[in-house]
Amino acid sequence: MLKPNLAALMICVAVSSALAAPIQWPASLGGNNHYYEFVLMPEIRWSDAKVAAEARTFNGFHGYLATDTSAGETNFLASHWPERGGGDQNGWLGGWQDLLAPNYSEPAGGWKWVTGEPWVYTNWYTDQPDNSGGREEYIRSNADWHWDDFPDNPINPSVQYISGYFVEYTVPEPGALILASVVALLMMGRRRILSVDRIN
Repeated sequence: MLKPNLAALMICVAVSSALAAPIQWPASLGGNNHYYEFVLMPEIRWSDAKVAAEARTFNGFHGYLATDTSAGETNFLASHWPERGGGDQNGWLGGWQDLLAPNYSEPAGGWKWVTGEPWVYTNWYTDQPDNSGGREEYIRSNADWHWDDFPDNPINPSVQYISGYFVEYTVPEPGALILASVVALLMMGRRRILSVDRIN
């Protein structure tokens, strides 16, 4: 049984994690203006984490499992989430191995991002990926922010566990939203004018 103080601490960590607002990686710091958050959910499967990430919203936009596509992005994530509950805790990212891809081979072929972004940058841990056990088709981040391949079912007492998943949000800047709204209104007005011309 957990001691009362430890149990209270775990509840506070879970609540603060749930209430924390996503953090932006601003372009002024070399970023992409996307927002990121970590969701604490121990032992969640990658497939369930993908569905959960895509169901989450921020400023009206749906998220997706975070894609770590550059050294700069890795450094940004590591600076905000250096560890997640301990040195042996890990979080799912949006990388997966497509067994039907033309370039598929074990262990390093066929890797993709859930967003379809080009697979250029990698940050594998030493001797990873290794497809240990024959079905390691998803990417988790280690506490030091190197990656390793991992099975969809993370419950295995012989390996490190999963503590949750990272969500990324592509949220247009306010100026871009205003521009899009103006263009949409102009297009609607043009369609109305054309419709009136056809009637006359």
